[in-house]
Amino acid sequence: MCSSDLELELGGTGGAVVFCHGVNRETSVYTADTDFLRALAASLHTETSDKANQLLATRIRRRWSGRGVALTIVVVLAILAITAPTVFGWLVERTVRSLPTSIDQELGDVSIRSISGSMQVVEDPVVKDAMATILERLEQHIPDGYEKWDFRVMVVEDDSINAFALPGGQMVFHTGLLSRAGSADEVAGVMAHEMGHVLERHGLQRVGQSIGIIAAVGLIFGDTGVLVAASAEFLATAAINNYSRGDEAEADAISVEMMHGAGLDPEALSAMFERMKTEGAELPDLLHWISTHPTHDERVDAIGWQVDGLGEAERRPLAIDWEAVRRALS
Repeated sequence: MCSSDLELELGGTGGAVVFCHGVNRETSVYTADTDFLRALAASLHTETSDKANQLLATRIRRRWSGRGVALTIVVVLAILAITAPTVFGWLVERTVRSLPTSIDQELGDVSIRSISGSMQVVEDPVVKDAMATILERLEQHIPDGYEKWDFRVMVVEDDSINAFALPGGQMVFHTGLLSRAGSADEVAGVMAHEMGHVLERHGLQRVGQSIGIIAAVGLIFGDTGVLVAASAEFLATAAINNYSRGDEAEADAISVEMMHGAGLDPEALSAMFERMKTEGAELPDLLHWISTHPTHDERVDAIGWQVDGLGEAERRPLAIDWEAVRRALS
């Protein structure tokens, strides 16, 4: 038991730890047990009790001071979200970008589990081999400077013209898009575009932007659980495709760069845009991928300008019989 010869002091973050030192500090014990100081304060030894009571008062002041600072920060951030949403959005985006990539993987896994029950996955080997061949070629030409992602692709039975990527690397293609694609290169262009969204972590950013002000403040303070909680419903609804113009431009540019490096037609994505735009007039209820990616004429022009600046590259066609793939889907 501490006596008048012993010294008490607070340590650790916010004074959470109580240290009890012996004579000349030759012996010390410490604890984070909140009841320790209370027990000492109730001690019959007057000097020990006084010391403990003083430390209890100091700890309370520190905690309320810390809470006051945190509350002030929360209020400031909330006001910022209302009065300066652009700045607040930038802060949330920077916070999201600083998160470990394991968060993307967790969000993607949660989302695919939430939607897989309603999907009929295509297991035809002709289709699966073709998609695996495209992915393998593209993965070899991911631009430098990006994190390594576990890219996977599945094809599901759905006549809508759609494809999307989930955070972490899982990509989903609808049979409607594949059956209407004119070549393997066009599908590769779409796949490279979706890979671009994963590389730039656009899906995670979309989830971050979708949460409310209070949840966003929690995220800024390190509560990543709010992202996981929001991801299943958000990503399972096609809202994942509602990217900003900047997101789409980044994904397009990555697609062109990857396609050029892979020896494929870098303007195949533009060709897919044009075909989908034409067919969309006839199939409005089936067209999703193109309708959720606005300003296509501008994007086609931007792709053309980027291709012009890349110069010639040796073409290495994919060893895929795309007509055979389309027959397998019919």
